[in-house]
Amino acid sequence: MAVILAAVVALAALSAIVWLRRARKLRLPPGPKPLPIVGNVLDMPSSKPWEKYSEWSKEYATDVLYLRLPMQDVMILSSFKAVTDLFVKRSQIYSDRPRSAVMQLMQCEDLFAMASYTASWRDQRKALHPFLSQSTVSQFRQTQLHQARCFLTWVNDSPKDVRKHIRRWITSNVVEVIYGKTVSGMEDPYIIMAEKAVEGISKAHIPGIYWIDYFPLLKYIPSWAPGATSRRFAEHYAPYIRKLRDVPYDEVKTGIEAGTARSSIATHIAEDIQARYGGTEEQAIQDELAKMATCTLYGGKSIG
Repeated sequence: MAVILAAVVALAALSAIVWLRRARKLRLPPGPKPLPIVGNVLDMPSSKPWEKYSEWSKEYATDVLYLRLPMQDVMILSSFKAVTDLFVKRSQIYSDRPRSAVMQLMQCEDLFAMASYTASWRDQRKALHPFLSQSTVSQFRQTQLHQARCFLTWVNDSPKDVRKHIRRWITSNVVEVIYGKTVSGMEDPYIIMAEKAVEGISKAHIPGIYWIDYFPLLKYIPSWAPGATSRRFAEHYAPYIRKLRDVPYDEVKTGIEAGTARSSIATHIAEDIQARYGGTEEQAIQDELAKMATCTLYGGKSIG
């Protein structure tokens, strides 16, 4: 334990030295003044971070904020123009994503929305692209029409719960389009499991609150030890994420084999994989990519 703590302190000192040297050379965007060594860690909000980011953006009169955290620099964009300028017009430079020790412990770092710009990410994008263009979404129009009629029925029966009905309507639409699965409501066991997984991923995305992301050596500390909050957090949510990734896609494959699978994005992808790679070692690899890609669509519904 003493060796690990000594290494953490050494890394923090090295981080401060490196940052000071870089700061002298670079002109950085405005933002809260960092403290020595820990930077802006103590400034980072632990809940509803977007509200604090918006406040900073107004305070410093900028749509590009800079914060320094141990071992990494953070840029926060608070306008559509800033996002377009960097992530659209300069996507060749900024398409990649930082690696997160918390995400690795939760076993979700390779999900499409969280993955680095690798061959796996490109394969997942390729698998999803045919189903997300304007020319192809019309194939799910009947599903959307059915869910819209259900929504109107729910509102008519209990208009005071319209917010709950909207949430159920969106969720039902997404699950049926992705997996061809009909859910009974937000209390459906599958939805409870999926929402728990998305809750964990959303919390893990809040920057600046997990020391393990700054000092990855902390991931080797057992979960029962003091200071292992990040590991305990990851171990709590990891089972839900595995189920969100595996269970619905495996159910689709079982339905295809039994001839009962309904039309959905996962059904089309699984059938294509079977046609291309059936009976080969590559099939298992492609199925894993498909699991990660399809479950990300559900997460995008909730996180977005």
